[in-house]
Amino acid sequence: MIIWQLGQEINNGRFIIQGKPLGRGSFGINYKALEPYTDKLYAIKTLNLTMQMR
Repeated sequence: MIIWQLGQEINNGRFIIQGKPLGRGSFGINYKALEPYTDKLYAIKTLNLTMQMR
């Protein structure tokens, strides 16, 4: 499973991770991320290995 850190840029700098994870569940971890070009906030989910293999 991918674990991101506060302030980490993802997707070639399109998003910046904001704060702690929003939650964890059976599918993976949810993060709040800022898109700096638009100042919009998004929820981004990382999938655990089981879900990635489906």
